[in-house]
Amino acid sequence: MPRFAILEHNWPTLHWDILLESGPALRTWAASAPPGHDSPAVVTVAVAEAVKEARGLEGIDSLSLVYALPDHRLAYLDYEGPVSNQRGRVVRFDGGAFAIRLWNDFQVVAALRGDRLKGVLTLVRLDRPRHSRGHPWGLAWSPSDLLPSTVPTPRHPVG
Repeated sequence: MPRFAILEHNWPTLHWDILLESGPALRTWAASAPPGHDSPAVVTVAVAEAVKEARGLEGIDSLSLVYALPDHRLAYLDYEGPVSNQRGRVVRFDGGAFAIRLWNDFQVVAALRGDRLKGVLTLVRLDRPRHSRGHPWGLAWSPSDLLPSTVPTPRHPVG
């Protein structure tokens, strides 16, 4: 079962790195708030409606703006502390396992079961120009205590 982590990162400004295991690396997005928390960066209504219609995202009320970052090393799944080259610190906000419901170049839908978060994370690529921080995506979070049994509760090594 693939794993995920959400890390609070204080460089260059406070944001949260959303890390999803994908083979030998972690696909990564930077968010202004963790899933399930109000984000000051919200996709405009017109853009959100166009994206939702084009991607078939019925039932999603709003999209927070996030940015795709370069892939990260798998070590970040379990890491807290300083980041190399004086790029601040990361602190674990949550982590666990996830089940992929859909994953392609334009959309990721994953059922997350973490220590704090349980629900469905939807990431959808926006048809907008690349920003200096990375390619813009929209993020939607649907909390749920009723996840399928295929998403196990994570077990963390002791020690």
